[in-house]
This record gives sequence, structure tokens and C-alpha cells, in this order.
Amino acid sequence: FLPSLVPAVASAILWLWIFNGQYGVLNFALAPLLGGAHGHWPHLDPPGWITNAYWVKPALILMSMWGTGNAVVIYLAGLQDVPQQLYEAAELDGAGFLGKLRHVTIPMMSPVILFNLIMGIIGSMQMFALPYIMMPGGQPARSAYFYAVYLYDNALPYLQMGYASAMAWILFLITLSLTLLALRLSQRHVHYEGV
Repeated sequence: FLPSLVPAVASAILWLWIFNGQYGVLNFALAPLLGGAHGHWPHLDPPGWITNAYWVKPALILMSMWGTGNAVVIYLAGLQDVPQQLYEAAELDGAGFLGKLRHVTIPMMSPVILFNLIMGIIGSMQMFALPYIMMPGGQPARSAYFYAVYLYDNALPYLQMGYASAMAWILFLITLSLTLLALRLSQRHVHYEGV
């Protein structure tokens, strides 16, 4: 949980050190596998995580996994709310681990899964701090130029407040429609206790 408490700017600086193409910790760990005379694939160079347009999105995905502590805490709270009697009944019916997972745990956790899904949708639509700090201007090749960064650029550096406000409303409507779509598609799959 501790990595999710680190402020976004400090986290971005930390990831800049990790993803550095020449002196980064990640490429240092990958070097024995990829390069050099003792590597398994000597013809491959370690990737330029934030300097190569192909590797920017995988780098952002790795960074996003760093802050999943909030979702994990919510999942753990949901797991504690699953009644033990249901597991005991499933064992009496002959269910193994996968059977209990499929027929007890996932249906009882479905509201928590839906909540984390919606929070993930909202969070992904607001991706701003890490790409703005680590890849200014969306570089390389605008591969990290997200909608929220474009909205910010129009609002403050370019001073096009009307255009930025319209973009913010469009972002709100897209987020709202994706949330409503997730709620609509999950109606049959989410099981609420006592309903």
C-alpha cells in the first residue's frame, strides 16, 4: 500500500531514475538477459523506456501497477465480507478451490470488482501527472500526449479557456457514458447481498 501514498511528482522522479535508458535500474537488471557477451540474447539492447515511442505505453502501465494499493485494500475489505458459511456449504457440495472461487468468491465480490472497475475507468481518463512530468509535450512522438495533458495545455499555456472548458465537458461526458456502460453491462453479473 505504501507506493500508493507517494505523491505523483515524487513517484515520477523515481520512475525517471528507474527507466533511464543508460543508467536506469530496470535496464541494469535486464542487461544480463539481453545484452553483453554473457546475455541470453546478445543482439538485443535494453529498451529506452521513456525515449522510444514503442516503449512509453508499457512503461506507463508498469508505473500504474505501482499505485494499485488502494484497489487491493478495497479487494481485501470485500474478501473479509464474504460469509464463511457459503464456503462451508460449497465444501459440503463437493466444490474444490476453483469451484469455491467461481461460485462463491467472485459472485460475492462482484460489487467490489465493479467499484474498482469504475474507479479504474475514471482514473485512466484522468491520466495527467506522470506523463506531464516524465514526458513533457507527450514526447517521444506524442506517444504520451493524453487527453488530460492536451486539456491542460489548452487551458494554461495556450490560454484557450473556452476550448479547454469544452474539452473538460467532453471528458466528463465520455467518462460518464463509459461508467454508465459498465453499470449497464454488469447488471446481470453483479450480485448484491440480500437482494
